Amino acid sequence: DMEPVNDPLVRQAFAYGMDREKMVQTAFAGHGAPITGGLIPEGWVGHAPELEGMFTVDYERSKSLLREAGFETLDIDILSTSTYSVIARPAEAAQAELQQANINGRLQMQEWLTFRQTVADATYPVHVWGSAPAFNDPDFLSEYVGSNGFFAKQIHFSDERIDPLLVEGRKTLDEARRNEIYQEVQALVAETLPWTYLIRRTQGEAHAAYVQGYTHIAGGGWTQINLREVWLNR
Repeated sequence: DMEPVNDPLVRQAFAYGMDREKMVQTAFAGHGAPITGGLIPEGWVGHAPELEGMFTVDYERSKSLLREAGFETLDIDILSTSTYSVIARPAEAAQAELQQANINGRLQMQEWLTFRQTVADATYPVHVWGSAPAFNDPDFLSEYVGSNGFFAKQIHFSDERIDPLLVEGRKTLDEARRNEIYQEVQALVAETLPWTYLIRRTQGEAHAAYVQGYTHIAGGGWTQINLREVWLNR
């Protein structure tokens, strides 16, 4: 709701103004993948293959959208955090890419706790954050685009079309119907663009040889359930 990103044309200019393939190389040395459509990854219920490639880079289209919004060049502050390189490097990669689309982002880097408070205070029109699904279910989208979700509240986002779908998806047991629901949610997000999704990094883990029983599961970034059967052979 803050100028100039309260204009959907400006948000679209951001979405088309970044080569996410290059950003994966710049930020993660190639150990990742671009997000060019919906947020739900392949292999999960709700993955929307028809959205893949929707936000392939098009600098000229981005410039045209800016001009339609009244900007030949857009100078704008972009907030991120210096504490975690997994967030800072994508922010720097985004800044470099957006310059190709006549969007000059003045990157402001803050320590993590200060950054979180600044985001909550909503004093910047744009910020770059990094996170992961809390659990292996498409309802994790509720945190990002549901009116009461943690991330949605931070950007003052709500959509009367999306909220009922998220409620239905949470209550529905039929997997095929859930698939349809969350695909529709992501299509609406792609239309309104409260978020511009950037890139994913490859999940990597390492452990000493005496750690036994560990298996990676797609249980979400903050889930420790995969440690229940781990033991130390020493």
